[in-house]
Amino acid sequence: MYKQLNILFLIRDFVTESFLRFFLFALCTYPLFGKGQSLTKEFYINGSVITENQDKVYLSYYSNTLQKGVTDSSKIIDGQFFFKGSTTDPAVAFVKLTRDRIVDDKTVIIFIEPTEMNIKLTTNPFEVFLMSGSKTQLEYDSLNKKKKLLREKCKQIITAFENGDENRDVKIMEPYYEGLRQLDYNFFASHPHSFATGYLLQFYYKHLSADTLRKYYYNMDSALRSSIYGTRLKEVFPKLKLGLAGIPAPDFASMSYTNEIISISSFQGRYILLDFWADWCLPCRKNFPGLIKLYNKYHGKGLEIIGVADNDFKQEQWKKAIEKDKVGIWHHVLRGLQENELGEIDKSKSINEQYNVNLLPTKILIDKSGLIIGRYEGIEGDEALEKKLKSIFE
Repeated sequence: MYKQLNILFLIRDFVTESFLRFFLFALCTYPLFGKGQSLTKEFYINGSVITENQDKVYLSYYSNTLQKGVTDSSKIIDGQFFFKGSTTDPAVAFVKLTRDRIVDDKTVIIFIEPTEMNIKLTTNPFEVFLMSGSKTQLEYDSLNKKKKLLREKCKQIITAFENGDENRDVKIMEPYYEGLRQLDYNFFASHPHSFATGYLLQFYYKHLSADTLRKYYYNMDSALRSSIYGTRLKEVFPKLKLGLAGIPAPDFASMSYTNEIISISSFQGRYILLDFWADWCLPCRKNFPGLIKLYNKYHGKGLEIIGVADNDFKQEQWKKAIEKDKVGIWHHVLRGLQENELGEIDKSKSINEQYNVNLLPTKILIDKSGLIIGRYEGIEGDEALEKKLKSIFE
């Protein structure tokens, strides 16, 4: 249950699993080269890794010269491998020892640029020991060095939970999370034109106000603003209003855990609490005992709960978590991600998108008329939610 959570915390500190699960092929960055130079730029990666069980290394990235995602492989010969490709801009790349798209402990995230790079990987854990040639990677490495101690503390706490220390309060992790966030904010301010800033900002749409996001956007140079990262950031501004108190709740119709069609409109006349969670989300599942108490207390007075799980591609784990945590007493649906035949993720029916949910856990309270009256993000929203429900039903 907790292994995937541990990995995700260390790869990125605050994000829904689906945002990392599939390669972010569409995310690239600004050009580093002048208009007078050729649009096609090649990159070369000379790599080394010592592994006994795998004979290949896989590299996945978005090539803006080809205008598509690329997955390449290289044989490991005497501990050496080599990649060659083309891109005009720096790009996030994923190095794996398997071909699957899952981002896990066998995944390394690097920043490639149209130049020659050298990388040395270690196994157990699988990570970058040394990389040279990429300016963006050097910037990102400098940030991660500052985060090292805080991440180690987070890992120690998660390990304690994995070892059965279920009585520890997950709220003790919040100061460390806040420290990690502050390091990122400092990086954004000191590196406004860096590709790493553009990449990291994708994870902060729900942590920063619209005004702050606009400030970061206009601090970028024109090339970065016109890149996919800048364009995506600008497109987020109107979406920040989605799922906020005071607006009608978007309706959806999804197949439930018990094979029923569940929708917001089917519960008119009752209060609805949407609980966005996932089987791998430790804070979400640690929150269930308290949520069960609230459900038992207020269900008879008109409260329905609909769990919306980020488990479209791990449905067995979803069902097992519902059974193990004894939360089958309320309704459960999946968020609605789909993968097309090209391996691309279709979010058009994603409930998380409709409510602009990028952080787990998130709870959204809807009144009898279908109006959103409360939004509670992370573990810090539990007390406010309890007070709100008490004011309604008591």
